[in-house]
Amino acid sequence: MTTSMSPSTAELRVAPSLVSGAGMGLFAMVPFRKGSEICRYTGTALSLADLLLKRVTNTDYVMGLSLRVHIDAQHHPEVLARYVNDIADAKKRNATFVKIPKEKMAKVVALRDIRPGEEIYASYGEGYWRKRGGFPSEARAIERRKFMNRARRGAFLVIVLSTVSCLMSRSRRL
Repeated sequence: MTTSMSPSTAELRVAPSLVSGAGMGLFAMVPFRKGSEICRYTGTALSLADLLLKRVTNTDYVMGLSLRVHIDAQHHPEVLARYVNDIADAKKRNATFVKIPKEKMAKVVALRDIRPGEEIYASYGEGYWRKRGGFPSEARAIERRKFMNRARRGAFLVIVLSTVSCLMSRSRRL
């Protein structure tokens, strides 16, 4: 898909994402104030039965609004919110999905002031990434660092505990 064929508006533009391997992304063309609505995630309404019976084969664009209400934007390229990407660095997320099951949609709302030219990023949630085998490569690197830090703390704790245990057994022998 080229930018000229993308479903852009005066406020938002669809263009190649800055996230490696993410495909297209959604970019602000005007400023958005914190708390303002950027766009809406809509599409084909699905039931839990539709998902459980595998009536939908590709769930990349399916958003669960509640247990019984889901929206699939796969066949709706005009839905600008479908181009919002997740990013591993949570500090770079500048929007969130506010789910409204009764209206069968979610609003994309600015978490902070957004400047023209910024890509819109929102969390897809842990369930989305867990279903796909884990976070994208950037997130894996962050998670790996967290794991290594926990492992180091754990190794330190094991050393401390074994030292205490050794000292206690020595004191019993004396």
